[in-house]
Amino acid sequence: MLSLLYYSGMTTELKPTPSRRHVLEGCGRPSGRQIFWVILFGATLSLGGAVLRLLTLPAAVRYLIPAVPLFAGVQYVRVLVSDIRHQMDELQLRIYLEAAAVVVCGLFLLMITYPLLQAANLVGPLDYFVVLVLMVVLGIMGYISGVRRYR
Repeated sequence: MLSLLYYSGMTTELKPTPSRRHVLEGCGRPSGRQIFWVILFGATLSLGGAVLRLLTLPAAVRYLIPAVPLFAGVQYVRVLVSDIRHQMDELQLRIYLEAAAVVVCGLFLLMITYPLLQAANLVGPLDYFVVLVLMVVLGIMGYISGVRRYR
């Protein structure tokens, strides 16, 4: 009887169905370690900023407070890079590397020329929001360029 089912083309295996959940192609899923470190980074950054603004502390303590979010941030970046390495293929890694190179080189050029642009009254004073926007814009440009190049 089993041989009749085999020869008649009947199988008992289920065909895989595509997931209905839309996942961005190329974006890895964060691991539990990555989520832990980013939450710890955000919490220590907020708490440290509030403590430094609201309390008068000795100089040694004021110098040590930024070390905690810096440590958490470095650990987050380390785990993020590790997750990216394990979840992506070589082509996607190459695209991410190109986008990161555009961000680093673009920020370097803009930070070097920023005092000149400020002296010409083309831009205002530099603050963290300007740098954040530049990082996002340059990252998107680098990623789009990499995807188009390796298509």
